[in-house]
Amino acid sequence: MGNRSYLSINKPGRQQEVLFEGNNSLAHFWLLLLEKKDLESVRNVYRKVYQPEHEDEEIDTDIRVSRPRALENGRRRREYIAEVYPDLLDYYDEWLAYLRKQPSEDDTLFIDLLQLTGFYDTPDAFLDKLAAFYTDVAQFQPSFESTLPETSGWDGTRDKFFAASSSFYRNFPEARMQLKDIAVVKTPGRFKIMNYTWGAVSLAMVVGLFYLFRLFPHFWQHILIALLFAPVIFISIKGFLLVEKWSGRALQKTSGK
Repeated sequence: MGNRSYLSINKPGRQQEVLFEGNNSLAHFWLLLLEKKDLESVRNVYRKVYQPEHEDEEIDTDIRVSRPRALENGRRRREYIAEVYPDLLDYYDEWLAYLRKQPSEDDTLFIDLLQLTGFYDTPDAFLDKLAAFYTDVAQFQPSFESTLPETSGWDGTRDKFFAASSSFYRNFPEARMQLKDIAVVKTPGRFKIMNYTWGAVSLAMVVGLFYLFRLFPHFWQHILIALLFAPVIFISIKGFLLVEKWSGRALQKTSGK
């Protein structure tokens, strides 16, 4: 099983849902959403959990952070990723965007790292180690490996939408085993048909204009026909963009289920 860690959110009509999880590993992207004061907020709670008299109690160990503040912290630390881990920047941006669009009842993120304290002598030693990470960030020093477990952690949702739809996620070697049972998210079939149909209509409009050139031989007629090319091309491009937009909305609805 391993020592688990969780990044969760309260989705409308559901109990707390795990968005990402770690297994014997620390996802450092999560820490970029936090500040030192967030770690201090659970220090006494972590200490309490490890006292023998409290070992059978149900104790809430979540670090709570409002999503707007978390995303603002993530945005500010983007410069750190860009400077120290440039190959991770696009994935980091995609990960933040995914967190931003998740439906939530209270606009709060929950991070539970308690089980990772098992790798340290005391909870204080663990939290002090986490606090030192922010010194590395401030000094633009490398602090973790560019692996899936040490960056975002694993997609912990039931439908595994992020894992299936993110090419960056799939490029991590660690993701291959997980993705064996996950179908890559594709454009819904009806939108593919719309794309092909609109492509055929667009081609027919262009071919029709060339046919008009042959049908009307006079120079001034050719000028008038040529003037039609710009609006035809505009209409064609606009149609493809609309189909892409509708398809994207459909995928977003799927991710929110």
